[in-house]
Amino acid sequence: MRALFVLLLAACGDSSADCERACTWRARWCTEPTQSCVRDCMETTESAKEAISRCVEGKGFPTPSTCQSAGCCLRFVYDDYQQRCVGR
Repeated sequence: MRALFVLLLAACGDSSADCERACTWRARWCTEPTQSCVRDCMETTESAKEAISRCVEGKGFPTPSTCQSAGCCLRFVYDDYQQRCVGR
């Protein structure tokens, strides 16, 4: 029963701490409120831990020069209307 609870908890998305960390990183280049980024992060299928490894810790992604490139690195804040990510 305990294993089932752990699996269900894992399926609920990212922890708020992981999302806060990723969104705080993104806020260095963006002016939108961090709260909306955290909400998007908590609701996505993208893993905040993977994004932290890829973006925050700089493994496999260059330092962003714009909010768009930071948003493209953290896929859970990708905005179809305002931004466009090309390739990976």
